Amino acid sequence: MKSKKFLAIAGIFSLAIMSLSLAAIGATSADVTATVTPGIVSVSVADGSVAYGTVLLDTIRTTALGDGDSIDDTQTATNSGTVSVNLGVRSSDAVGAPSWNLAAVSGSDAFYHGFCTTTCDSLPIWNAFNVDNTTYSSLAAGVAASGSQVFDLKIITPTSSTDSGAHTITVTVQATAI
Repeated sequence: MKSKKFLAIAGIFSLAIMSLSLAAIGATSADVTATVTPGIVSVSVADGSVAYGTVLLDTIRTTALGDGDSIDDTQTATNSGTVSVNLGVRSSDAVGAPSWNLAAVSGSDAFYHGFCTTTCDSLPIWNAFNVDNTTYSSLAAGVAASGSQVFDLKIITPTSSTDSGAHTITVTVQATAI
């Protein structure tokens, strides 16, 4: 009887060792195929230049047709990349001598700068640029590749300034992949 128990235990032990050995003999590697397509994030602005012209102090000038003292120079930001993007926009201070600071309201050597994206020629809704010169405001969300957003600009010149020289303002449009 002892020999039958011994043979049974030895058989079970042998089967356990064999199953562990077979598990160790399995595949040593397997492949995963991964495909990636690069997305391009890019934006262009046409015509990319606005000449407000000679503007009196404490005066409003816009690029929207039919909006009072306008110069009719609407800009178009186009998603020239391959993925959908959100478009942001920001303004700089007005560089000149002395520089004018971008502000929420015009003042002494301080000017207001804003943008409009809807009904700008008839019932404009003006959004002020962030006065910190670094934070982007939303120009358009979810712009598909080759899609675009038109926008107009508005300036209110300083209420007073110590000079009458030309000033340059840079408006930057940024595309961010979504």
